[in-house]
Amino acid sequence: MKNLMLTLGLIASAVLVGCGKNESPAPAAQAPAAAPAAAPAPAELPELKVAIDPTYEPFTFKTPDGKPTGFDVDIAEALCAEIKRKCVYVEQVWDGMIPGLQAKKYDAIISSMSITEERQKVVDFTDKYYNTPSRIVVKADTAFTDLASIKGKKIGVLKGSTQEKYAMGELAPVGVSVVPYEAQDQVYLDIKSGRLDGTVADSVEVTGGFLSKPEGQGYGFVGPVLNDKKYFGIGVGVALRQGETQLKDELNAAIKAIRANGTYDTISKKYFSFDVYGD
Repeated sequence: MKNLMLTLGLIASAVLVGCGKNESPAPAAQAPAAAPAAAPAPAELPELKVAIDPTYEPFTFKTPDGKPTGFDVDIAEALCAEIKRKCVYVEQVWDGMIPGLQAKKYDAIISSMSITEERQKVVDFTDKYYNTPSRIVVKADTAFTDLASIKGKKIGVLKGSTQEKYAMGELAPVGVSVVPYEAQDQVYLDIKSGRLDGTVADSVEVTGGFLSKPEGQGYGFVGPVLNDKKYFGIGVGVALRQGETQLKDELNAAIKAIRANGTYDTISKKYFSFDVYGD
């Protein structure tokens, strides 16, 4: 009987193997494929903090929504693009421009600052990026023969500007009252209100910011073009802290590049109908 049971068990095992019922373990489930890694975000460009006085149309002013714009701002953007920096604008009244630069509130001044011997004693400049003369502006019917013929007039000027230096050096000694202002647009407001008789200003700026507007009607240039290097320097450059040699070299190369590749001309034609680069 024991042999019979053993025989039957062997037969049953053979039948199961023959029928393919081999109970091998199921293969382990594969983990889902990992999602591809996200592309790294583009690196932020290093900032270049740029000081501007946005009261100097058409060089530096604001759009109705408060955005800085103008020739200086467009030039700054073009230079930043060349040196792979991001322009960040810091508004500063003109008379505090150089002290703010020295205090490291910003890295550069790109706001129509003329390159003069006096300023070069305390800051460095790049090569010029434009050069325009200044003029005296008073009522068009003023009987002008020489500087002494406007004796007694009240002339407003931008505080700390080359025009103030000229007015104090040449107009004040002949009896003209020279009144400094924190911003050039304040000068125009006081001319309009009758508190001033005129101004000394950059010829292009005063045309765009005053003479071409309704409040400038009846006013005009008198006297010669003003470009004495003693007062007005050798053109407008980017002002930097002394010793910033690498940044100065980069910006000089950038000025040359935008002059050569057509960017400068495109910007200039947006604002002017003449060669603002000058002599």
